[in-house]
Amino acid sequence: MNKSQTGGFTSDAEIAAAEKKVMKLQEDVPYLQSQMESRLKRLTKLEGEINDSLYSRLYRYIDSYTADKPIDVIMLYTKGMTGLYNNGSLDVTAEIVTGLNAAYESEKTAE
Repeated sequence: MNKSQTGGFTSDAEIAAAEKKVMKLQEDVPYLQSQMESRLKRLTKLEGEINDSLYSRLYRYIDSYTADKPIDVIMLYTKGMTGLYNNGSLDVTAEIVTGLNAAYESEKTAE
């Protein structure tokens, strides 16, 4: 038998060792898939918690921002979604972002 017939292995022992290694890897696949699914679930849960915290902070700030302004609606814009027209004078995004950043810096300093 030459190397081309044995896939580059030089002995039956090497072939047997490679087959054993492949079998071991195949046995590990279900465990590794389970670990991956478990970690993905934890990651998804953490992402949800972070988003909940972010939105909670955002809405608390917006409540305080709108308390002394005649604002009834703030629209959320997400790229790719259809929105209503406005002339730009109603856009308070920069003010909200500036205020959120200031609030964040105050919280960070307080820690």
